Amino acid sequence: MASFFGSGSSGGRRSFGGAAQEPPASAASQPQGKKSKKPASAKLSNWLHGVRPDTGNHVVYASVGRQRTKPSHTAMISESFDPHTPEVAVELGRKMMARRPPPGWDDVNCEGWRAVKLPVHDLAGCNSYVCVFGAGFDPKRAQAIVERFALMLGPMVDGQLLDGEAPHPGAAEVVAADAARDQEQMLELHRVMEPIIERELAHANGSQKIEEVQNQISEVRTIMMRNVEMILDREEALKTIEDKANELRTHANVFRRKARQLRRWHLMNQVKWGVAVGTLVTASIALPIALIVAA
Repeated sequence: MASFFGSGSSGGRRSFGGAAQEPPASAASQPQGKKSKKPASAKLSNWLHGVRPDTGNHVVYASVGRQRTKPSHTAMISESFDPHTPEVAVELGRKMMARRPPPGWDDVNCEGWRAVKLPVHDLAGCNSYVCVFGAGFDPKRAQAIVERFALMLGPMVDGQLLDGEAPHPGAAEVVAADAARDQEQMLELHRVMEPIIERELAHANGSQKIEEVQNQISEVRTIMMRNVEMILDREEALKTIEDKANELRTHANVFRRKARQLRRWHLMNQVKWGVAVGTLVTASIALPIALIVAA
């Protein structure tokens, strides 16, 4: 997982420790205000045809930051994301961190990616927790992950950063406080938070994979249950067909027996008529002959 320590404000990118931090090469390679975008015609065509980019179902970015209100200043304490994470998702997470914190949840969508942010306000500003995830990931689970970050990492931020903040500092006091604060302490805070964020991301994505496997198992179980019902229905249908076949065989045997009887009766009638006709013919021939002989 890649991470980046230190973020920017209205006066440039820096951390609470006061040391300037350069943004990643992906962010520094483009001039400020000029970002790679899809052609408007392509976006319009995708929108008209209902095409949505496949962003998957994983959490790809998470970060923790500190935002002051007077003067306006945002510092990225720690962030974590996979090196293969699309640039648009990383930029969305950083823009979400830099947005003015609302009273409650903040939610932004961009090219199929979704970012949620939980600001925890105090007198001097707020601690912000951000995560970016694909369209297939459950938003409620993403909010639960961010809340978990707030519960685990909030006390660290409060203990390390808020102790040195004045309730309403001016710009000069902020610069002086940033310059005086121990940079090693901030780096140590980042080193502590980074593995925690990575672990939580891995756990979230691992749980998602487990859930996918469970869903697949449920689907297979449903298919198997449907197969069992189909087999039972088929057996019942085959039993019905077999019964009808047996009944038809019985009727066929009866018909064959009656047909045989009818055939026998017909043949016997033919024999009887043949004998009668033969006797009559013989008598009609023999009688004249006998009369002639007798004469």
